[in-house]
Parts: sequence; structure tokens; C-alpha cells
Amino acid sequence: MPHGLLQRKQSYLPLPHPFDSKSEPSSLTVLDNLSTGNLHRLQESPDIRFIQGDICDFNTALHACEGIDYVLHHAALVSVAQSMQDPQQTAQINVQGTQNMLEAAKQNGVKRFIA
Repeated sequence: MPHGLLQRKQSYLPLPHPFDSKSEPSSLTVLDNLSTGNLHRLQESPDIRFIQGDICDFNTALHACEGIDYVLHHAALVSVAQSMQDPQQTAQINVQGTQNMLEAAKQNGVKRFIA
């Protein structure tokens, strides 16, 4: 059974049922720091595992990628206003966080990384 990891900004992306009704059943791990959302937006499902953590922490990224077949990487700081106020934080999240996820996926043998 395929197992995917989705990182997202909860206020921007709805949580799909894992993943495609045409494929065999799959499970989903969601990694989110809840900076713009909260847990009530997650639907109850035995197929969904939630990890509260930050992609800027490499150990969290490494743990989240354990046993994962593919990563859907949507975690980012997307606010233009915020990026103008704090470009260093934007780079930390969008560049270093993505690098952490790529390296964690590589070390865990993830088959596909979609950003």
C-alpha cells in the first residue's frame, strides 16, 4: 500500500482523501507546524497520521519521511507581505526547509518528490 507525506499550509490547501480513487487504498502522513491552521481542519481517518513539526528542523523532516513512498511538498511561506518584512525567515522556510525535505527523502529512499 503506497504511503505518502503531505506538507502543507493548512489555511491554503484542503486535505484530500489519500490520494487517488483509481489507485489501491493508500495512507497519508501530514506534516504541518500549524502556524496558519489548526487540527480541527483534519478529517478523522485511520488512513491519516498527523505530525506537528517544522520542515526547518532536519530531524523532524527525517522522521516524517520514514516509510514514505512519495512526498507532496507544499510547505512554504507564501505571504508576499511577510516575505518583505522578514526575508531571512522566508529563505529559511522556503529554501532550507525544502533542502531538508529533499535530503530526508533521499536518506529514506522516497521514490518520488513532488513540489
